[in-house]
Amino acid sequence: RLWRAPKLGQWDHEVEVIGQLGQARNTAAVNDVTDVPVRAYFFHLEGGYTFDAPWEPRISLHYDQASGDSRNPN
Repeated sequence: RLWRAPKLGQWDHEVEVIGQLGQARNTAAVNDVTDVPVRAYFFHLEGGYTFDAPWEPRISLHYDQASGDSRNPN
């Protein structure tokens, strides 16, 4: 995680990346012993500017992306 806190009259940012690797069961059934690989990620990017004004307005842009499950649930 990279982060710079908002301050008056300055640009700020946040970048965060999270990953997950491992195995999970194919279903929640008690008799299911089939392991399936799990690979997932999450990415967050944010940039903003806080104006040096009496009410301290801040404008920002956010972008998030996350992986999903590519398995067919049926």
